[in-house]
Amino acid sequence: IQSHLVKDFQIKLRGETMTRQRLALIDVFSSIADFRQARGKRHPMKSILALATAAMMCGYRSYSAIAEWGRNYGQPLAKALGFTHKSPCASTLHTIFSTLDKQLFETSLSQWAESVMREYPGRQIEAESIDGKSLRGSQKQGAAAAHLLSAVSHRLGLTLSQRAVPDCT
Repeated sequence: IQSHLVKDFQIKLRGETMTRQRLALIDVFSSIADFRQARGKRHPMKSILALATAAMMCGYRSYSAIAEWGRNYGQPLAKALGFTHKSPCASTLHTIFSTLDKQLFETSLSQWAESVMREYPGRQIEAESIDGKSLRGSQKQGAAAAHLLSAVSHRLGLTLSQRAVPDCT
């Protein structure tokens, strides 16, 4: 996780260690506008997005699980992600993600993932998976049953692309 959150990284290629520069994921999150009012804002948006991304990469999916993951790692993780206080609670995560421009967030992550993949020119992705999912609870939110088709890189552990599709796909 840490290698995706820092700007400098080292790779070993043919026995040589090389250092490359890349846009850190937290910098990508910095470019996403914070829609909240300044009054009462306790946590930086980029830190909340970084926490949620790191927790989800570790398998934590719900707001309460993400909040618990952040609290379990304590102040060192919170400080590394840019929090000035302890990490946010589940209700803060719910508020952020229910109002967040999801299309902008997904586009930003997708562009970052593509830039990571360009770091390895000439290499082929060993395995990709295509998978369709119906989103649980989408009908309860007032939407028709949402169906997504995703392409995932096994080597990178990243979703390469994700699109909404009709349920008959």
